Amino acid sequence: MAQRGYNVTLFEKNSALALEASGNPQAILYANFFGNCPNNLELSYLGYNYSQTLIKQLLTTAHEFAACGIIQLAYKDSITKQQQQLSSQVAFKHILSPVTATEINTLCNTKLVNNNSGIYFPSGMWLSPTALINKLVAQAHIQIKYNTHIKSLQQRENLSWQLIDANNNHYQFSNVVVCNAYYATQFAQLSPLTPYLRKIRGQLSIIHQANNLACVLCNNGYITPSVDNRFIIGASFKFDHHDCSISETEHEENLANFTPIIPDIMQGINRNKIEGRVGIRTTSNDYLPLVGSIAKYTQFCQIYKNLAKDANYWLEEECPYWRGLFVNLAHGAKGFLTAPLSAEIIAEYIENKNGLVSERLSRALHPNRFYRRELIKHS
Repeated sequence: MAQRGYNVTLFEKNSALALEASGNPQAILYANFFGNCPNNLELSYLGYNYSQTLIKQLLTTAHEFAACGIIQLAYKDSITKQQQQLSSQVAFKHILSPVTATEINTLCNTKLVNNNSGIYFPSGMWLSPTALINKLVAQAHIQIKYNTHIKSLQQRENLSWQLIDANNNHYQFSNVVVCNAYYATQFAQLSPLTPYLRKIRGQLSIIHQANNLACVLCNNGYITPSVDNRFIIGASFKFDHHDCSISETEHEENLANFTPIIPDIMQGINRNKIEGRVGIRTTSNDYLPLVGSIAKYTQFCQIYKNLAKDANYWLEEECPYWRGLFVNLAHGAKGFLTAPLSAEIIAEYIENKNGLVSERLSRALHPNRFYRRELIKHS
C-alpha cells in the first residue's frame, strides 16, 4: 500500500519486528507444488515467482540471503511418485528438475548415504526474515508503532475504523488489514473464524558451527548451508501443545531426520552448541491462507440461510461485508511463499482492481468460504 502512495501505520505489539513465528534466523523459500489441488498449485507457482523477485530486489549481501538452490529428497514412495508427476509438467520446467542421487551429492557438496532421487529447485534460497521485513518497512509512507497492542476494532458511522490499544489510545483509519495469525480471533469481528484456524508449534534447532552444504536439503524437515558459522535444522510440527519452551525431544527429532542421510555432517555436531527457537504457526482447516475482506457472520448466516437447504441456492443478495476490514492470515510454514503475494491481492481489493490471480484462486482464499461451507454442511 505504501508503494501505491497510501499512508500506512503498522502496529506491532513487540519491541521489534519478526519476534514471533516469522523470526526464523534462516528461513527458506520453498514451494509446495505437490498434490492435485489446482488452487494450491496456482498459489505456489505465483507466490514462488513473486517472492523470489521481491527478495532479490531487497536483499543484497551474503549475510541476508543466498540463492543456493533447494533439493527435496524423495524420502518415501508417495513422494517419489509426486515428484515424477511434477517433473513431467511443462509449466514447471524453469522452476525445477529431477536429480539423481549422484547429482544430489554433487549439488550438495557432501555424501548422502542413501540413493534417493529428488527434485532440484535451482533458484530456491534461504533468507534472513528479519532483514527482509526491515527492508520492506524502510520506505516512505510507513510509520511503525512498537509496543502497541491493539485490543479492539470499532467501525464508526462513517465506516472508518477506530483501533483501540491496551492503553486506551484511539487511532482512526479508512482500511485495516489484520495479519497477526491466530491472535486475529481476539477481535469481535473475526472471532467467528476461530473454529477454522489451527495453531502448530514449530521448533528449530540452531547449530553454532559450520557445515559444508552447498544448498538447502529437504527431507522430512530441512537443513541449511551455514552462514557466519551457524546453520538451521527444522522444524517440528506439533498440534497438541502450544507453549514456547525449548524441547530436547524436538531437537532430537529434528536431528534424526538427517542423521541417517548425511552422517558426516550430523556426527560432527557439538550437542552443546545447539540452541532452539519456538514459534506458533497458524494454518487453516483446508491449508490455504485467508486473504481478503470478511463478512459480518450473523448477518451472513441469516441472508444466506437457504444454503442450508440447497447447496446450489443462487445467491442474489449483497454480501454483508465489514467494509474496509481485511485479513491476511494462516500461512502456516510457508509464509515467505504466500504472504507477499497475498498482500498484493489485498492491495488490489482496496483499490478495486483484480487480475493478479484467477477468480478461482481468489474464491479459494476468501475468508467467507468457511461461513458458506458451514451453512452447506448443515443442509
